[in-house]
Amino acid sequence: LEYTDERVLRVALHEYRMGNFFQDIENYGIAVDVQHLDDLAELFGAEREGYMEKLGELISPEFNPNSPKQVKEVLESANITVKSTAEGTLADLLDGGVHPKVREFIENLLAVRGTTKMMGTYNKGIRKRLHDGRVYPTYKVHGTNTGRLSSGDPNIQNIPRDKRLRSLFTVPNTDEYDFLEVDYSQAELRTMAVLANDQYLISLFQPGMPDFFDSLLPVTFPHHDIQSWDAQERKDNRAKLKSVIYGLSYGRKAIAIAHELGIAPSEAQSIIDNYFK
Repeated sequence: LEYTDERVLRVALHEYRMGNFFQDIENYGIAVDVQHLDDLAELFGAEREGYMEKLGELISPEFNPNSPKQVKEVLESANITVKSTAEGTLADLLDGGVHPKVREFIENLLAVRGTTKMMGTYNKGIRKRLHDGRVYPTYKVHGTNTGRLSSGDPNIQNIPRDKRLRSLFTVPNTDEYDFLEVDYSQAELRTMAVLANDQYLISLFQPGMPDFFDSLLPVTFPHHDIQSWDAQERKDNRAKLKSVIYGLSYGRKAIAIAHELGIAPSEAQSIIDNYFK
């Protein structure tokens, strides 16, 4: 195969080397805290049972949250007609404002679905892929249209921020090994700054400049006493700000961003407005 463009050849060789590198990582696998996996099964099961009991009190002990027909019937009894009972549709109802009882029903229904997914994806899904206390994800160097690395079976790069889930993965011997988490620093914003040839934005990512998101916190949360935040609160609000900005970068609106973050659309819109100011 002949390459007429030297840049294509360089990229191909780089991908080849990266493929070999990740093959070694695949072979080694990642250790799983099996006891914590068992504990999570009990925890998620108890949470789901609590939400189911609440739905039973609100509707009926025989209510089936997995039945679109029954969900629609409950909403229709409140004069709400929907074509779908998908998560996005139900979230839009919450954003639009509904009767408190309907809100309570939808919130508990979504919570049941959420814990069910957690049990399926991050408990049963991990457990069925366990071999000798490890999982062996497949890393896909060419697995995305954008060129980003991806993984699957299980998708080890898409574990939620929930510490209960992140702490599933460990090292076999904590006396000899450390577990290291590495991430690019504002990769998307740096790329956008260069593609837009925005010299001011580019200047914010030069060596010695303060962290982009840290420096935006006083601007986007003007009515908060940021100095009183503890480390976790600061981290959570920084993550919230990142999600808003990255959501905007991909054309998302306040309602969609708010739903993903579990915050009010007005809060997401406030961050957006302050950011652009």
